[in-house]
Amino acid sequence: MNGSQKADGPKAALLSRLSELLERLLEEKKETPSRFQRLFAPINAFFRSRFFITVVGAVSLAWLHIEWQHLASEHREREAEATQIAERKARLAYQFAKDFPLSVHLAGRFIKRQLWMGDREAQELNKPYADGRTFAETRDCT
Repeated sequence: MNGSQKADGPKAALLSRLSELLERLLEEKKETPSRFQRLFAPINAFFRSRFFITVVGAVSLAWLHIEWQHLASEHREREAEATQIAERKARLAYQFAKDFPLSVHLAGRFIKRQLWMGDREAQELNKPYADGRTFAETRDCT
């Protein structure tokens, strides 16, 4: 029995000391609140109320949904604009490829005519060009 009493002694002392510390801690909590705490206690209680948390949560969710929709619509607009730009580029490339041979042909004819007009002999003899025009007519037309 002596062994069990010795074990209860330190254990009981430890529990007693712990109990005293808890009581002192609870007494410190019961102290009167400061003027600041008394003044803002109703506001603090309102911000911790279920009503406030529900309202803030609902407003946050509504704002999140609106913002999500706004970002999605901006994304759709950017995609539509990119599609239009790609279509314009494709049309331009097609038109260029379609008209390129004609442009090269016309440029070649223009260069030949310019060379012919630069020939002094054609100017002096008033020789007709390949299309039948005289030098003066070709100069006026060009």
